[in-house]
Amino acid sequence: MKKFFTLIATALVALTASAEKITFGDAAVAAGSLAASYSDGSFVLSRVDNDNKHAIDLNNAYFGDASAQEKLGSRLKVGGKSSAKNSLTIAVPSAGTLKVYVRTGSNSATDRTLTLSQGGSTLYNKVVQESDAIIVEMESAKSETNPTGETKVYPIISVPVTAGSVSVAYTVNSLNFYGFEFVAGEGGGETPAPAAADAGKILFGDAAVAAGSLAASYSDGSFVLSRVDNDNKHAIDLNNAYFGDASAQEKLGSRLKVGGKSSAKNSLSLSIAGTGTLKVYVRTGSNSATDRNLVLSQGGSTLYNKVVQESDAIIVEMESAKSETNPTGETKVYPVISVPVTAGTVSIEYPVNSLNFYGFEFVPASTAVEAVAEAKAEAPKVVKVIKNGKLYIGNFNVAGQQVK
Repeated sequence: MKKFFTLIATALVALTASAEKITFGDAAVAAGSLAASYSDGSFVLSRVDNDNKHAIDLNNAYFGDASAQEKLGSRLKVGGKSSAKNSLTIAVPSAGTLKVYVRTGSNSATDRTLTLSQGGSTLYNKVVQESDAIIVEMESAKSETNPTGETKVYPIISVPVTAGSVSVAYTVNSLNFYGFEFVAGEGGGETPAPAAADAGKILFGDAAVAAGSLAASYSDGSFVLSRVDNDNKHAIDLNNAYFGDASAQEKLGSRLKVGGKSSAKNSLSLSIAGTGTLKVYVRTGSNSATDRNLVLSQGGSTLYNKVVQESDAIIVEMESAKSETNPTGETKVYPVISVPVTAGTVSIEYPVNSLNFYGFEFVPASTAVEAVAEAKAEAPKVVKVIKNGKLYIGNFNVAGQQVK
């Protein structure tokens, strides 16, 4: 280890704006009790920990270099090598620099690799070991037992990233993560003016996926769905359903079944990159249930809290659905739930029992305004609608509102 002497205080001076940082607090958290995800704004760390190996404990370590150091006091211990049941991913909102504050899980190990990848490309793949640390003589660390203030300082790993998901892999054995940081702007340089968030839509593919085998997260660009499923209850199956209103419908063919009510061990959250509209394509998990509510919240505020039930559907006579067995083309169409959102994390709760999620969509504010304008300009369509046993025939606009 190299030894350095410095009189500089033990705090890193921020040279750029728009830094977002995830650390793990000032209290230990036992395995099985961690949050579904950790975030700072639209910078989100998502976990998969099906075997309840992840834990947070208190442990001090300094990170930096010979001239500037930062003390972090807690760490995420991942409890083994990464796999489909034990993984971390990071949602990055834009181009910039990702910084990882990490130490080996064993001071004697010399083979524990950290791999960071994005979009099929490897950003970083090196061994993390105790010998990476340097010794710095720090004024703030001087004491009777340490008169020179000699302190180990571990390097900060920095890689350039773009908007989207970054996979964090520890393929040999456990590493200890003290924090993650994102600095907007190419290479962590001057922060550009914020760009409009991109639209995103998350669906669940055209193949069933058994419980315990789902991806750690699902994303479309910087729009990311994170899951916690410690008891392996989440599964994807194939099931067709139409969503929309009286004049426009969309067929979706697969659904995420969450297998019970939400809890610390069973939860969903969404990372939103900007201001706009969140759309949720959801049905009840039981056609006979009348009490299964969906709760969407962000920043301590409730965006939506209503029961999702089978009777929410309307019956629409659709040309595309006509057949010998269904000559009128009558088809159930379920409503799309829409709520306004801002950049950050949206919590998705199902506190009574299971719901079935067919998809999630984010529409940026500018796009949403254009869509409303187009909806107003579009000519009404003549359709037949049955709602709550009543028949309606007439003109409906794209919002499903009857026009006289």
